[in-house]
Amino acid sequence: MANRIGDTSKIEGILLLKRQEAEKKQELLDAFDFRTTDKDHTKQLVDGIGQRIAALNAERYSLEQNRKKIGASLQEDQILFNPDEAQRLFEEAGVLFKDQIKKDFEQQIAFNRAITG
Repeated sequence: MANRIGDTSKIEGILLLKRQEAEKKQELLDAFDFRTTDKDHTKQLVDGIGQRIAALNAERYSLEQNRKKIGASLQEDQILFNPDEAQRLFEEAGVLFKDQIKKDFEQQIAFNRAITG
């Protein structure tokens, strides 16, 4: 019977030590507060993603504007220079060789249409 009492006391002692150890570990675990760290990391991540989205939107806008400009420049008969109107201006200004200038512009327009058409 004395042996059983000793065994019970020994088990109760071990159990008490394990409880104390578990309480210390629980206190250490309770001391960890990840909320602030998680909040900071989340804010940095969201800010980084927001900045990346803004940069990509700006790039997309720029590319879209360039695409529109390229499309407009490739449209047929997009040459805005009018040789007849230029000839009239040269005549008003009294420029010599006005017919040659008109001919040069017409040749340039024909060349541009040939290489883009």
